[in-house]
Amino acid sequence: MGNVAPIPLLPLSATHLLRANQQTKPHASKPKPKPNLLSTSAYDYSSLFSQMVPIKCLFFAKSAELAKTEHLVIELDDAQTDINHLLQRLFQRVPALSALNGSTMVAVNMEYLDAIKEDGSIDSDRVLQAGDEVALIPPVSGG
Repeated sequence: MGNVAPIPLLPLSATHLLRANQQTKPHASKPKPKPNLLSTSAYDYSSLFSQMVPIKCLFFAKSAELAKTEHLVIELDDAQTDINHLLQRLFQRVPALSALNGSTMVAVNMEYLDAIKEDGSIDSDRVLQAGDEVALIPPVSGG
């Protein structure tokens, strides 16, 4: 056998590759439409676009003792930022605070709203914004 010269490999451009790929595919008479998933009512995409809203919670006196801290941050889904949802999340995170239901005042950005009822809610539909400060202020006594 004689010496066989190697075949030089030439770099192919992206255009050449695309043309070769198109020539090997069978031609269809009509392209299939792509499904529009965002318009399909069977899917709920709201959670993909929601953001978390950080709310700083401040504790004073007995509430600070029960929470074992003077403050913490609770992040709420931007679709559920009312004060009662925050209280629900707060009592889930620090169950000991529910001992103060019925007597603790709630203030948002240094403005009193109402006292927490026995069921852990307050009579307010206040919507919270990122950066708001919510304070739990238990009753104090003194002389």
